[in-house]
Amino acid sequence: MLLFQKRLTAFAVLVAFGIALLIGWIWRVTEPEQGLSITITTATEGGTYIVIGEQLARILVEYPGDLIGQAVAISSGGSVENIDRLLNAQADLGLVMAPVLATDPRRDGLRVLMSLYSDTWQVVIRRSASIGSLSDLRGKHIYIGAEGSGTKWGAEQILQTVDITESAYERVNISSYSEASEKLQTGEADAAFFITATPANAIANALSSGCCELLDLQDHVELISERVPGLEPRRIPPHVYDNQPDPVETLATTALLISRTNVRDVVVLEILNAVFDQMSEFAVAHIRVQDIRLETAFTRLPEGLEFHPAVLRFLDQESQKLRIATGVINGTYYELGKRIQLLLEKKGIVARVIHTDGSVENLRLVLANENTLAIAQYDVALAALWSEQVYSSSELVGILDIPSVEGLRRIAALHEESVHVVMRRDRIPDEAQESPTLAALADARVSMGPIDSGTQILARVLLHYHGISPSEQQLVLSVSDTVAQIGSGEIDAGFFVSYVPSEAFITVLQDDRNRLLSVDPRQIGKLIGVALSGSRIESSTYGAQRAGEPPIDTLTTRAVLVARKELPPAVVRTITEAIFEGEAFLGIEGGAATMAEDMRSLPLHPGARAYYEREGFVPRDWWKLSWEEIVGVAWRILAIVVILVAGYQGALKLRRDRTNNEIGRRIFAISLESDEPDSVHSLLEIRDGEIRERVQRRWWRKGELDQSRWRYLHDLINDRIRLAKENLTAALAEDLRELAHETGSDVADRRQRLQSLEARVWTYFQKGELDASHQSLLMEVIQRNLR
Repeated sequence: MLLFQKRLTAFAVLVAFGIALLIGWIWRVTEPEQGLSITITTATEGGTYIVIGEQLARILVEYPGDLIGQAVAISSGGSVENIDRLLNAQADLGLVMAPVLATDPRRDGLRVLMSLYSDTWQVVIRRSASIGSLSDLRGKHIYIGAEGSGTKWGAEQILQTVDITESAYERVNISSYSEASEKLQTGEADAAFFITATPANAIANALSSGCCELLDLQDHVELISERVPGLEPRRIPPHVYDNQPDPVETLATTALLISRTNVRDVVVLEILNAVFDQMSEFAVAHIRVQDIRLETAFTRLPEGLEFHPAVLRFLDQESQKLRIATGVINGTYYELGKRIQLLLEKKGIVARVIHTDGSVENLRLVLANENTLAIAQYDVALAALWSEQVYSSSELVGILDIPSVEGLRRIAALHEESVHVVMRRDRIPDEAQESPTLAALADARVSMGPIDSGTQILARVLLHYHGISPSEQQLVLSVSDTVAQIGSGEIDAGFFVSYVPSEAFITVLQDDRNRLLSVDPRQIGKLIGVALSGSRIESSTYGAQRAGEPPIDTLTTRAVLVARKELPPAVVRTITEAIFEGEAFLGIEGGAATMAEDMRSLPLHPGARAYYEREGFVPRDWWKLSWEEIVGVAWRILAIVVILVAGYQGALKLRRDRTNNEIGRRIFAISLESDEPDSVHSLLEIRDGEIRERVQRRWWRKGELDQSRWRYLHDLINDRIRLAKENLTAALAEDLRELAHETGSDVADRRQRLQSLEARVWTYFQKGELDASHQSLLMEVIQRNLR
């Protein structure tokens, strides 16, 4: 028995040890270790990939939490080498071109974390090389990119579509785009392949030299895009570069952030949250980060590619968040959105700030997702609600490409914004130098702002009203590109919409080599309305306004916070409350009064209206009550009615008691000892007169005596009348007895006195002051005495 117990104990210890090991293993599998080290493989030094990779490493390390302790970006040849490194576990993350991954047979071991941005294939050729198409590259000296790069891989794919193999041309072996640009200008290269954004500095340098141009791939675009997955047609608009008068047909591809398939979900979630939570920090790396959008980062991939499973979890988490569509990263709208996000977090609302091109894109996002707030120009928001007729010109309808959002509603008015049109002084025509207006832009190369911005909308409207037709000289550029290209002289002028004084593009506004243009006052008068107003930028507001120059006439609108009416009122009410409580934090001039400003043309969201009505900023419209409010009002009215009825009943009872007591006192005040009928007569007057009258009063005084009090008084007075009649009868009987026993008096006199008593009895009886029984008895005695 003892041996069995020992064996049983040993078995139990082994089982417990096994369970502990199993729990430890499960914990290790499900809970990733802290302080992980992440390696990001990128591309060659000086390229976009390595700059973005280095900044990504920084934000992963700086992201709150202990999961990722160290991250480093390493250079490589490019996409092909990055795939090799990932599969060989020499890196954890990599940046690659989509077509390179889509055509790699080893792609099953890799997964996409997100799409980053789109790059454009640009083939630059020397004008003197007699190259008219891709086929003419045979036998030429060509730069196709560094070894292991996506540029080399893509260039080879493109050349193979016209049957040009590596042996059919001379490869120029250099490692960077800047070197390729130099080789083109010196004639050491006849052509060069670039895969980058437009405009690119290396390409701009080559084309501005006058010896180079872009090769149009129009005849081969369709064939290449069919053969190579991940490549799609793209057009480069005219005048993107100097000496580029015509549009150029070419191809585009997408840059991807990828990892191995076995990277844990929790690590991928950490990476994705770090990117989108710290987008403003990420954007420091490169202007291309502005193109990384939550709405496009997880859309369609080339055939054969898959997202990492954790991406679906990330998107599910994101779908639960309120989105705030703003503007360019670190711009006015974006910073305002970040502040609103912080205020909402204090109210328990988790929000994601989304960077965009501006108002037009924001309204498209609102239209696509009802769980979205948007900051937009008031005029653009009204145009989305009313159609483009808000700009008072039927010719503009359908041209401005503003989405129609029928259910658009206002939450708060924000800051005022004015149109700033900046032009280089050396590009202003001589005849317009004294007081230049927008008419000076007639032949100018001008940036109208980002393509989906409110700035671009107002620029088109103002150019139309100044008689300037759309042309290839009118470009859509980001704010940063506009500022840079005005400074470099690549463009002549640019439109900006911002508050006054603006800090968003201060470098061009403070440079007195530039000048602000006025909007023609005659055109201002045509545009002033609900959404736009005339205003002035006073002299010396900016350094670009020299002493003695007049103030600038312009147009002003207002930034507004909007949402669709489908966003729940309770949520919007909390949002509005959070914004009002943080008015100082938002830095809005005029504070709460400004945010609640009357803008009836753009209706208030019911949730915002509820808050404004509670705070007294907006008068209450009683006919617009919700069902819940109607029920609440009905209960309040019922409570008031109950109180009033109870009060009325109490007052009526008090009046009844007072009337009852008053009549009772008068009844008891009448003496019943009199031998005259006065007491009976008075009691009858009270019973048949006053009591009956008080019972039968009109409705507003009806019930002065209720049934119970009337019955009580009636019975009381009848008893008193009975007693009074008995006393009167007794008095009359006493008088009759004295006459009957009287002796020695004259018979005639006695008879006369009996007849007088008889008359009194009869009169009292007729008036009801004697009962019939008493009257008949007295009359019988009197008649007997008369005989």
